[in-house]
Amino acid sequence: MNARSRKWSKEETEQLKELWRSKTVHECSEILGRATSSIYFKVTQQGFKRDPEHKKISTGTRFKKGQQPWNKGLKGWDAGGKSHKTRFKRGHGNSNNEHPVGYEKLDKDGVLLRKVSKTGARNEKWRPVKDIVYEEHNGEIPEGCIINFNDGNKENY
Repeated sequence: MNARSRKWSKEETEQLKELWRSKTVHECSEILGRATSSIYFKVTQQGFKRDPEHKKISTGTRFKKGQQPWNKGLKGWDAGGKSHKTRFKRGHGNSNNEHPVGYEKLDKDGVLLRKVSKTGARNEKWRPVKDIVYEEHNGEIPEGCIINFNDGNKENY
């Protein structure tokens, strides 16, 4: 019989209840000869609790209020070797997908967009060409208005 289908006996459940109060999940797993996932499942199912003293001595990765992380004040992670030579320098974009101002592309809805700026959020960098054409002929778009195509053809400017 494999470990996955092994049922918990009453004795094992009682032993786990006692062990869980003061032992780690890995210690319980070794003593009972079960996987840690099986231990966690049974503890959750039965609602076993730990002793307050165990919580004080157990180590974890959670920070307490006011506790400072070990890496406070350190600059980013360094992989070592020559990795620093291949990093992007400040102010240099990813040249593989950086388009010049004036570049045009279709969005997922088939609306033609034109890049109008190198900085700002995406909706500030790219503007629909239909809005740009409208503003060239009629001035600023009134607040609350949406520019659409009369004939429904998104390529008819």
